[in-house]
Amino acid sequence: MIGNHLISYRGPSFPLRAGGRGYFELSEDLDLIKESIRQILGTRIGSRVMRRDFGSRIHELIFEPNDQALLSLAVRYSYEDIVKWEKRIVVNEEKVDASIDPENHSLQIVVPFRMRRINVRDTANFVLKLERV
Repeated sequence: MIGNHLISYRGPSFPLRAGGRGYFELSEDLDLIKESIRQILGTRIGSRVMRRDFGSRIHELIFEPNDQALLSLAVRYSYEDIVKWEKRIVVNEEKVDASIDPENHSLQIVVPFRMRRINVRDTANFVLKLERV
């Protein structure tokens, strides 16, 4: 329950975790949406056998130089892929943010979103490890 709202969405947690009585643990609402965003951004396009088009293009950026072009493409790819696969939320492209963490050689993506059904806002975070170039 979020505030006065009843649960809108419920599904298996990601990553899968054992729950009670031999079932998988379930996630609800905001947690489920954030897990879905992590699945989308964390999956390379072509890596799922039964759904080759699922995933995100941000993995194409792993060997790119750490510059403004990388950040712009990261925002664009993240936005487009989330909008394509996650229909339960609304994402405003101007609010999506990407930054580089040079110490950890990673790209950090912040995605503010609003759940359509119950009009609740939250933010999902995703970190992509980059290779040294």
